[in-house]
Amino acid sequence: LLAGVKGISIIVGRRNLGECILAFEFGHSPEMIKSISPKLVSEILDRNGTAAPEVATWSPKVEGNTLMLQGPISEPSLDGVLSILSLRGHADGVAGSMNKEEDRSEGNLVAYTTKKYFDDVNRFIERVRKYEAQTTGYRAKWNDQNARHIEELGTLNVDPEMVNYGSSVASMLRGNAAAITKGNVAAGQLQAANQGNAGYGGEYYGGYYGGYSGYYGYGGYSYQNAGRQNTAIAAQQRMGAFGSYKQAQSAIDELTAKTRREMTAKYNIQF
Repeated sequence: LLAGVKGISIIVGRRNLGECILAFEFGHSPEMIKSISPKLVSEILDRNGTAAPEVATWSPKVEGNTLMLQGPISEPSLDGVLSILSLRGHADGVAGSMNKEEDRSEGNLVAYTTKKYFDDVNRFIERVRKYEAQTTGYRAKWNDQNARHIEELGTLNVDPEMVNYGSSVASMLRGNAAAITKGNVAAGQLQAANQGNAGYGGEYYGGYYGGYSGYYGYGGYSYQNAGRQNTAIAAQQRMGAFGSYKQAQSAIDELTAKTRREMTAKYNIQF
């Protein structure tokens, strides 16, 4: 039945995010999936790297061939849903065209397109910062997804130094995603090896990704129970992933502050 979706629309309350409606238009009545639709849509979003846990608790309603889900949504979740629906890219394109016309009339094309690029990059940085990842895997997917969005930003008439800034931010986000994924894989391998074993000696691994390092280690445990042992491994992986993410975030913030100062001085407009 999902293959029969003809259109999707989203309505957000004007005053706050406490009232959001996500509507799906089908070729036939979607009554048969009404009861499971909130969890179904939430799972689809999860698989696309956009965790929106609020959706699973929304109230479903069917009117004719339209299925509507209604409920509150957080800003990061809304941003992710808009990204999945490809509305964000369209909005950016329209805004970019409007800004271009304005810039030409003012004779400051490079200055204003550079500032817009800087603002766009920082919007994705804030998306990463505000995202409350349910798992380290979600964090890795989210960071990689936003790195891709930054790389897809238009660079026509943008200062080359600013383009380098955007590329560096994307590289750090993708590097962090790679570090977390590597840690998850290694932790999973250790957990698999521990099934049925009394203990393990230890293993450390690490690497240099996207301009910063990320090292994780497991060792020194002598648990007799594989379940307890694997719980400890998972906890250490979460700590390692969080530390790696905070390190990347700090590096991005430092680079952003430096770029803001330099561009403000160069173009005499506040970045």
